[in-house]
Amino acid sequence: MSRSINKIEKLCLVCKKKFWFWPSRARKFCSVECYKKGHKLKLTTHKRRDVGMKSWQNACPECGKPKARKAKTCHNCWHNYHHYLKGKTYVEVFGEQKAKQMKEATSKKKTGAIFSTVSKKKMSKHAKENPRGSCIPGRIVSKEERERSAERCRLRCGEKSPLWKGGITPLNKRIRGSEEYKNWRVLVFQRDNWTCQQCGERGCELHPHHILGFAEYPIMRFAVSNGVTLCKDCHKRLHGLAKKQKGA
Repeated sequence: MSRSINKIEKLCLVCKKKFWFWPSRARKFCSVECYKKGHKLKLTTHKRRDVGMKSWQNACPECGKPKARKAKTCHNCWHNYHHYLKGKTYVEVFGEQKAKQMKEATSKKKTGAIFSTVSKKKMSKHAKENPRGSCIPGRIVSKEERERSAERCRLRCGEKSPLWKGGITPLNKRIRGSEEYKNWRVLVFQRDNWTCQQCGERGCELHPHHILGFAEYPIMRFAVSNGVTLCKDCHKRLHGLAKKQKGA
């Protein structure tokens, strides 16, 4: 048995006239003109979309111009923001704590990332065309920066290094790579005025030579009086003669 559905009677909120509507089409105004007047008087419950915007747009919170609904800001605001960030560190923009969190999140995200050969070539090309930091040619490094770099190296050397394999590096290589050996090398060069003591050449590749053998006299390894400055060719020639004499 079919049930009859009656229209609903209601008063218009603007003109106060009576009008009827079906229950499935609830209305508050008798006509479109009354609806427009009611919207101006803020009698409608929903907000109308801004004029001039498409269905997939809404207002930018920064400037009020149209933007994509999924985007946080419009293109102009996004461009201005990134132009503002250019040349500044995250600490200057976001603060120390926020910058630390962002750095950790980025590090976790990129850990184990595998780049294609094309991507590697692009990154290499960009790094060569836009050098920064210690990669800038002719950049003068301050004493403080050198000390900071040395301190970072100390914190990650030896057993503290992630590449530590239990101390398999030969003793000879460890001694020649130590700071004590490097200081001895510079002192020998300074004493001889950065000049080869056999051929007198200057401005070439120089080697510090032990007068008393490095292996035979371990006590004299870092004695400045036991060192002499030689160029690469003279050093090779000297060791070649020593080998021939031993062989003879």
